[in-house]
Amino acid sequence: MACPAPAAALMAAALPPGPALELCCGAGGITRELARTGRRVLAVDQNQARLRANRENLAAVGLEGRVAQLCCDLRRAALRRRPGAKPFAAAVLDPDWSPPGRPPREWANALSGLEPPLGDLLELALSLAPLAMLRLPRALARQAAEELAPGLTVQELAPGGRRWQWLWLARGAGRGQLTATSC
Repeated sequence: MACPAPAAALMAAALPPGPALELCCGAGGITRELARTGRRVLAVDQNQARLRANRENLAAVGLEGRVAQLCCDLRRAALRRRPGAKPFAAAVLDPDWSPPGRPPREWANALSGLEPPLGDLLELALSLAPLAMLRLPRALARQAAEELAPGLTVQELAPGGRRWQWLWLARGAGRGQLTATSC
Protein backbone atom coordinates (compact mmCIF):
# COMPACT_ATOMS: atom_id res chain seq x y z
CA MET A 1 0.00 0.00 0.00
CA ALA A 2 1.53 3.29 -1.09
CA CYS A 3 2.01 6.17 1.29
CA PRO A 4 -0.42 9.00 0.45
CA ALA A 5 1.23 11.91 -1.37
CA PRO A 6 0.66 14.55 1.36
CA ALA A 7 2.24 12.35 4.03
CA ALA A 8 5.11 11.37 1.71
CA ALA A 9 5.77 15.07 0.94
CA LEU A 10 5.90 16.01 4.64
CA MET A 11 8.18 13.07 5.40
CA ALA A 12 10.55 13.93 2.52
CA ALA A 13 10.75 17.55 3.65
CA ALA A 14 11.63 16.46 7.20
CA LEU A 15 14.75 14.54 6.10
CA PRO A 16 18.15 16.18 6.43
CA PRO A 17 19.57 17.68 3.21
CA GLY A 18 21.62 15.45 0.94
CA PRO A 19 21.17 12.31 -1.12
CA ALA A 20 18.59 9.77 -0.02
CA LEU A 21 18.45 6.00 -0.24
CA GLU A 22 15.01 4.47 -0.57
CA LEU A 23 14.75 0.74 0.08
CA CYS A 24 11.56 -1.06 -0.97
CA CYS A 25 10.68 1.90 -3.21
CA GLY A 26 7.76 0.27 -4.98
CA ALA A 27 5.87 2.33 -7.55
CA GLY A 28 7.45 5.55 -6.36
CA GLY A 29 5.14 7.70 -4.26
CA ILE A 30 7.90 8.44 -1.76
CA THR A 31 10.56 8.47 -4.49
CA ARG A 32 8.69 11.27 -6.27
CA GLU A 33 8.48 13.37 -3.12
CA LEU A 34 12.15 12.80 -2.26
CA ALA A 35 13.11 13.94 -5.78
CA ARG A 36 10.81 16.99 -5.52
CA THR A 37 12.89 18.24 -2.57
CA GLY A 38 15.80 18.61 -5.01
CA ARG A 39 17.88 15.77 -3.61
CA ARG A 40 19.43 12.90 -5.53
CA VAL A 41 17.78 9.55 -4.80
CA LEU A 42 18.79 5.92 -5.18
CA ALA A 43 15.55 3.91 -5.35
CA VAL A 44 15.97 0.18 -4.69
CA ASP A 45 13.43 -2.62 -5.03
CA GLN A 46 13.62 -6.32 -5.73
CA ASN A 47 10.69 -6.22 -8.16
CA GLN A 48 11.42 -5.11 -11.74
CA ALA A 49 7.75 -4.31 -12.46
CA ARG A 50 7.60 -1.95 -9.47
CA LEU A 51 10.78 -0.21 -10.61
CA ARG A 52 9.32 0.18 -14.11
CA ALA A 53 6.18 1.77 -12.60
CA ASN A 54 8.41 3.96 -10.43
CA ARG A 55 10.34 5.14 -13.51
CA GLU A 56 7.10 5.83 -15.44
CA ASN A 57 5.62 7.79 -12.53
CA LEU A 58 8.78 9.90 -12.22
CA ALA A 59 8.85 10.55 -15.96
CA ALA A 60 5.23 11.72 -15.85
CA VAL A 61 6.26 14.61 -13.57
CA GLY A 62 9.73 15.24 -15.09
CA LEU A 63 11.77 13.96 -12.13
CA GLU A 64 13.39 10.86 -13.62
CA GLY A 65 16.78 12.62 -13.91
CA ARG A 66 17.09 12.97 -10.12
CA VAL A 67 16.66 9.25 -9.41
CA ALA A 68 18.92 6.27 -10.03
CA GLN A 69 17.36 2.84 -9.67
CA LEU A 70 18.70 -0.53 -8.63
CA CYS A 71 16.92 -3.87 -8.79
CA CYS A 72 18.30 -6.35 -6.28
CA ASP A 73 17.21 -8.94 -3.76
CA LEU A 74 17.32 -6.99 -0.52
CA ARG A 75 18.10 -10.17 1.42
CA ARG A 76 21.44 -10.25 -0.39
CA ALA A 77 21.79 -6.63 -1.38
CA ALA A 78 24.68 -5.61 -3.58
CA LEU A 79 24.82 -2.26 -1.81
CA ARG A 80 27.99 -1.53 0.12
CA ARG A 81 29.56 1.77 1.06
CA ARG A 82 32.95 2.18 -0.56
CA PRO A 83 35.78 3.23 1.76
CA GLY A 84 35.94 7.02 1.85
CA ALA A 85 32.56 7.45 0.12
CA LYS A 86 30.10 9.83 1.76
CA PRO A 87 27.04 8.14 3.22
CA PHE A 88 23.52 8.95 2.14
CA ALA A 89 21.99 11.68 4.30
CA ALA A 90 19.15 9.31 5.20
CA ALA A 91 17.55 6.04 4.21
CA VAL A 92 13.80 5.59 3.84
CA LEU A 93 12.18 2.18 4.25
CA ASP A 94 8.59 1.54 3.31
CA PRO A 95 8.49 -2.25 3.12
CA ASP A 96 5.53 -4.05 1.59
CA TRP A 97 3.41 -5.31 4.45
CA SER A 98 0.89 -6.84 2.04
CA PRO A 99 2.26 -10.03 0.47
CA PRO A 100 1.12 -10.58 -3.13
CA GLY A 101 -2.36 -12.04 -3.45
CA ARG A 102 -3.26 -11.66 0.22
CA PRO A 103 -6.04 -9.37 1.44
CA PRO A 104 -5.28 -6.58 3.95
CA ARG A 105 -6.55 -8.61 6.90
CA GLU A 106 -3.70 -11.07 6.20
CA TRP A 107 -0.91 -8.49 6.07
CA ALA A 108 2.12 -9.13 8.19
CA ASN A 109 0.96 -8.69 11.77
CA ALA A 110 4.37 -9.08 13.38
CA LEU A 111 7.81 -7.78 12.56
CA SER A 112 8.86 -11.37 11.91
CA GLY A 113 6.32 -11.55 9.06
CA LEU A 114 8.20 -9.12 6.85
CA GLU A 115 10.25 -10.44 3.94
CA PRO A 116 13.07 -9.52 3.71
CA PRO A 117 13.45 -9.42 7.50
CA LEU A 118 13.20 -5.95 9.00
CA GLY A 119 16.44 -6.38 10.93
CA ASP A 120 18.30 -7.06 7.69
CA LEU A 121 16.74 -4.01 6.02
CA LEU A 122 17.66 -1.77 8.93
CA GLU A 123 21.20 -3.10 9.08
CA LEU A 124 21.62 -2.37 5.37
CA ALA A 125 20.05 1.10 5.68
CA LEU A 126 22.16 2.11 8.68
CA SER A 127 25.34 0.83 7.04
CA LEU A 128 24.72 3.37 4.24
CA ALA A 129 23.17 6.31 6.11
CA PRO A 130 23.37 7.73 9.65
CA LEU A 131 19.60 7.53 10.12
CA ALA A 132 16.70 5.63 8.69
CA MET A 133 13.04 6.46 8.51
CA LEU A 134 10.71 3.45 8.60
CA ARG A 135 6.98 3.24 7.90
CA LEU A 136 5.16 0.57 9.88
CA PRO A 137 1.57 -0.40 10.48
CA ARG A 138 0.59 1.60 13.56
CA ALA A 139 -0.15 -1.61 15.47
CA LEU A 140 3.51 -2.63 15.11
CA ALA A 141 5.20 0.70 15.82
CA ARG A 142 5.38 0.12 19.59
CA GLN A 143 6.63 -3.45 19.06
CA ALA A 144 9.30 -2.15 16.70
CA ALA A 145 10.45 0.49 19.16
CA GLU A 146 10.82 -2.18 21.84
CA GLU A 147 12.44 -4.88 19.68
CA LEU A 148 14.78 -2.57 17.78
CA ALA A 149 15.80 -0.44 20.75
CA PRO A 150 19.05 -2.26 21.68
CA GLY A 151 21.77 -0.12 20.13
CA LEU A 152 19.34 2.12 18.23
CA THR A 153 17.62 5.37 19.06
CA VAL A 154 13.98 5.04 18.01
CA GLN A 155 11.72 8.06 17.81
CA GLU A 156 8.08 7.99 16.78
CA LEU A 157 6.94 10.82 14.58
CA ALA A 158 3.78 12.85 14.93
CA PRO A 159 1.20 11.09 17.05
CA GLY A 160 -2.04 10.57 15.26
CA GLY A 161 -2.77 8.84 12.00
CA ARG A 162 -4.95 5.77 11.99
CA ARG A 163 -3.05 3.13 10.05
CA TRP A 164 0.66 3.90 9.71
CA GLN A 165 3.44 5.33 11.82
CA TRP A 166 6.85 6.65 10.78
CA LEU A 167 9.81 5.94 13.04
CA TRP A 168 13.27 7.56 12.98
CA LEU A 169 16.03 5.05 13.74
CA ALA A 170 19.68 5.89 14.33
CA ARG A 171 22.67 4.36 16.06
CA GLY A 172 23.59 6.17 19.26
CA ALA A 173 22.22 9.67 19.85
CA GLY A 174 18.83 10.63 18.43
CA ARG A 175 17.99 13.25 15.86
CA GLY A 176 16.48 15.76 18.26
CA GLN A 177 13.24 17.46 17.36
CA LEU A 178 12.03 16.13 14.03
CA THR A 179 8.53 16.45 12.71
CA ALA A 180 6.64 14.57 10.06
CA THR A 181 3.26 12.97 9.79
CA SER A 182 1.55 9.65 10.11
CA CYS A 183 -0.62 8.38 7.31
